[in-house]
Amino acid sequence: MTPANWNHELDRGGQVRFPIRRRALLPRLAVPVIGLISTTGSLIQAIRGDRPWGWWEIGSVVMVPILLALGYVTVSSLITARPELIVDRTGLTMDKQYLAWNEMTAIKRTDGLRHLTPWAITVVPRDKPRRRSLGIPPYNISAPDMVADWLTSLLDQHRATESSTPSQDEPGS
Repeated sequence: MTPANWNHELDRGGQVRFPIRRRALLPRLAVPVIGLISTTGSLIQAIRGDRPWGWWEIGSVVMVPILLALGYVTVSSLITARPELIVDRTGLTMDKQYLAWNEMTAIKRTDGLRHLTPWAITVVPRDKPRRRSLGIPPYNISAPDMVADWLTSLLDQHRATESSTPSQDEPGS
């Protein structure tokens, strides 16, 4: 989709939804599956006494629960198609976290490897010390640059309408 399509959908329906893209999430499932296959066999052999306990087996005791948890989170995301990014006229909602347009300072495109973050886009709140930034993972969007530019243009539009609307505190309004 393009920003023109998103604008049309926002005008028509009042919101634009970006659910998890299941195809993009499938490769993440390979990590726990391959990890469990490579660690479980030697761990079972060590528990049965067929193999001595070495560093690999001790590490496997730690890795198996971590890999199971990662696999559970990934499978539950695949099944439920959550978290979902919702863009509407009042702000952004990512899963249970909400930020209104007037609470946002900036929308930044982040490179996960360079910034050590799992987010493709980070929405920075106005009162940063009190609130955490809202992160949008790459699994929800296929073109992060395009979505970040579109969200920035929406933020600019909301700022322009905010500044042109007289405030309630001004006399004569």
